[in-house]
Amino acid sequence: MRLNPDLIRDILFAVEEKSSPNKIVDSNYIYKKTNQYDTDAVFYHVKQAELSGMFTEVVYYYSSDEEQPFSIMDLSPDGHKFVNEVRNDTSWAKTKDIAASIGNFSFDALKSIASSVGSDFLARQLGLK
Repeated sequence: MRLNPDLIRDILFAVEEKSSPNKIVDSNYIYKKTNQYDTDAVFYHVKQAELSGMFTEVVYYYSSDEEQPFSIMDLSPDGHKFVNEVRNDTSWAKTKDIAASIGNFSFDALKSIASSVGSDFLARQLGLK
Protein backbone atom coordinates (compact mmCIF):
# COMPACT_ATOMS: atom_id res chain seq x y z
CA MET A 1 0.00 0.00 0.00
CA ARG A 2 1.26 3.47 -0.84
CA LEU A 3 1.47 6.11 1.84
CA ASN A 4 -1.13 8.83 1.49
CA PRO A 5 0.33 12.04 2.92
CA ASP A 6 -3.11 13.61 3.47
CA LEU A 7 -4.25 10.59 5.48
CA ILE A 8 -1.06 10.76 7.56
CA ARG A 9 -1.75 14.42 8.31
CA ASP A 10 -5.42 13.76 9.11
CA ILE A 11 -4.55 10.98 11.57
CA LEU A 12 -1.94 13.09 13.34
CA PHE A 13 -4.31 16.05 13.60
CA ALA A 14 -7.01 13.77 15.06
CA VAL A 15 -4.61 12.42 17.68
CA GLU A 16 -3.43 15.93 18.57
CA GLU A 17 -7.03 17.13 18.89
CA LYS A 18 -8.23 14.29 21.13
CA SER A 19 -5.26 13.27 23.28
CA SER A 20 -4.58 14.61 26.74
CA PRO A 21 -2.57 13.42 29.74
CA ASN A 22 -5.54 11.43 31.02
CA LYS A 23 -7.18 10.38 27.77
CA ILE A 24 -6.16 7.96 25.05
CA VAL A 25 -7.35 8.19 21.47
CA ASP A 26 -9.24 5.09 20.43
CA SER A 27 -9.59 3.70 16.94
CA ASN A 28 -13.31 4.57 16.75
CA TYR A 29 -12.41 8.25 16.97
CA ILE A 30 -9.69 7.94 14.34
CA TYR A 31 -11.94 5.97 11.98
CA LYS A 32 -14.70 8.57 12.44
CA LYS A 33 -12.35 11.51 11.78
CA THR A 34 -10.93 9.80 8.67
CA ASN A 35 -14.18 8.32 7.35
CA GLN A 36 -13.42 9.36 3.77
CA TYR A 37 -10.66 6.72 3.75
CA ASP A 38 -10.87 2.93 3.75
CA THR A 39 -10.43 1.48 7.28
CA ASP A 40 -7.63 -0.81 6.09
CA ALA A 41 -5.76 2.24 4.80
CA VAL A 42 -6.27 4.06 8.10
CA PHE A 43 -5.00 1.08 10.09
CA TYR A 44 -1.97 0.75 7.78
CA HIS A 45 -1.12 4.44 8.14
CA VAL A 46 -1.42 4.29 11.92
CA LYS A 47 1.07 1.38 11.91
CA GLN A 48 3.43 3.29 9.62
CA ALA A 49 3.17 6.43 11.75
CA GLU A 50 3.94 4.36 14.82
CA LEU A 51 6.97 2.76 13.16
CA SER A 52 8.15 6.25 12.15
CA GLY A 53 8.07 7.49 15.73
CA MET A 54 5.02 9.76 15.48
CA PHE A 55 3.30 8.34 18.59
CA THR A 56 4.42 7.70 22.14
CA GLU A 57 2.63 4.35 22.20
CA VAL A 58 0.00 2.42 20.26
CA VAL A 59 -1.84 -0.60 21.69
CA TYR A 60 -3.47 -3.04 19.27
CA TYR A 61 -6.34 -5.29 20.32
CA TYR A 62 -7.31 -8.59 18.78
CA SER A 63 -10.67 -8.47 17.08
CA SER A 64 -12.53 -10.30 14.38
CA ASP A 65 -14.14 -7.00 13.37
CA GLU A 66 -13.36 -5.44 10.04
CA GLU A 67 -12.16 -2.27 11.78
CA GLN A 68 -9.08 -3.29 13.75
CA PRO A 69 -9.22 -1.68 17.22
CA PHE A 70 -6.27 0.21 18.66
CA SER A 71 -5.51 3.00 21.11
CA ILE A 72 -2.98 5.78 20.64
CA MET A 73 -1.54 7.31 23.79
CA ASP A 74 -0.27 10.61 22.33
CA LEU A 75 1.91 12.21 19.70
CA SER A 76 5.62 11.89 20.31
CA PRO A 77 7.84 14.99 20.25
CA ASP A 78 8.57 14.19 16.56
CA GLY A 79 4.83 13.84 15.95
CA HIS A 80 4.13 17.24 17.51
CA LYS A 81 6.95 18.80 15.50
CA PHE A 82 5.64 17.37 12.24
CA VAL A 83 2.05 18.45 12.97
CA ASN A 84 3.22 21.99 13.65
CA GLU A 85 5.27 22.06 10.46
CA VAL A 86 2.31 20.96 8.29
CA ARG A 87 -0.51 22.79 10.09
CA ASN A 88 -0.59 25.65 7.60
CA ASP A 89 -2.35 24.58 4.40
CA THR A 90 0.05 26.56 2.20
CA SER A 91 3.10 24.92 3.79
CA TRP A 92 1.45 21.52 3.49
CA ALA A 93 0.68 22.05 -0.20
CA LYS A 94 4.28 23.07 -0.84
CA THR A 95 5.57 20.06 1.12
CA LYS A 96 3.42 17.71 -0.98
CA ASP A 97 4.43 19.43 -4.23
CA ILE A 98 8.12 18.99 -3.44
CA ALA A 99 7.59 15.37 -2.38
CA ALA A 100 5.72 14.70 -5.63
CA SER A 101 8.44 16.33 -7.70
CA ILE A 102 11.07 14.02 -6.23
CA GLY A 103 8.71 11.04 -6.09
CA ASN A 104 9.16 10.39 -2.39
CA PHE A 105 6.28 10.38 0.11
CA SER A 106 8.05 8.44 2.86
CA PHE A 107 7.71 9.71 6.43
CA ASP A 108 11.37 10.68 6.48
CA ALA A 109 11.04 12.64 3.24
CA LEU A 110 7.85 14.39 4.35
CA LYS A 111 9.40 15.31 7.71
CA SER A 112 12.54 16.66 6.06
CA ILE A 113 10.67 18.61 3.38
CA ALA A 114 8.17 20.06 5.87
CA SER A 115 11.03 21.19 8.09
CA SER A 116 12.81 22.85 5.14
CA VAL A 117 9.61 24.55 3.97
CA GLY A 118 9.05 25.87 7.50
CA SER A 119 12.63 27.11 7.81
CA ASP A 120 12.40 28.83 4.43
CA PHE A 121 9.12 30.50 5.39
CA LEU A 122 10.60 31.68 8.70
CA ALA A 123 13.70 33.07 6.99
CA ARG A 124 11.51 35.05 4.57
CA GLN A 125 9.37 36.39 7.44
CA LEU A 126 12.53 37.54 9.23
CA GLY A 127 13.85 39.20 6.05
CA LEU A 128 16.80 36.82 5.82
CA LYS A 129 15.95 35.77 2.25
